[in-house]
Amino acid sequence: MESEIILRLASMADADTRDDANLLQKRVATLMLPESTNDPAVTREVLSVWLGVGSSGMLFPAPSQIEPARPYVRRTVIDLLGAKLADFQHKPLRVHAGGGCGKTSLIFDLQSVLPPGSEVFIYDCYGGGLFLASDQKRHLPEQAFTQLGNELAARLRTPLVIRRRGSIDVFESFRKRVEVAAGVLTARNTNAQLILCFDAVDNARTGSIHWHDLCFLDALSQASAWPANVRIIVSCRTARREEVGDKGTLRRF
Repeated sequence: MESEIILRLASMADADTRDDANLLQKRVATLMLPESTNDPAVTREVLSVWLGVGSSGMLFPAPSQIEPARPYVRRTVIDLLGAKLADFQHKPLRVHAGGGCGKTSLIFDLQSVLPPGSEVFIYDCYGGGLFLASDQKRHLPEQAFTQLGNELAARLRTPLVIRRRGSIDVFESFRKRVEVAAGVLTARNTNAQLILCFDAVDNARTGSIHWHDLCFLDALSQASAWPANVRIIVSCRTARREEVGDKGTLRRF
């Protein structure tokens, strides 16, 4: 039983979870005492605090600020993009156009051209224009990969990404979540696709240069492989497409 608990905790915390297991054991033992009879119930929020997650911002540090276009005008290019995604992608697919041409709206409509059971997740690099703010830093790997990894977990009921001192590399943690999510979709439908979209990535590159930080784009574009049903899309403005990444690390659309 103890080994199973440690393994389950390890799937969430990405660090040595033996201390977590001991902590939970002590908490449960305390709750079993007569003087704890009237203690409040153990809720998800209480358990999160026990595991070191004091707020939702630790799990979702960079929530999307994107609002779908209303009304939305569907364009035939969405069918071309859907056909492109039908083929296995070894590298992220770069979608570019001029500012205000509808790149984000195109991504929002992707679900309409995907096989049944597919899921689309979008990471918002622009953040409502706050991508250069010191308390945002959406370009950082720990922001992008924790946010999207936990959005996967919330929607597909897979393990959360709980970051803490001693955690493994955040990108490695994210890849593990993607692999689990890809398996969930395959179980739904063998043709289902997991689409991970990083919108307005040119802003992420700008942020990393401005703050002299790492950018999540580098790890994302240089990964060796992804599950066969995973597709990664990055969007940017045409004028800044060369800043996004080396030609050898991205496919063009």
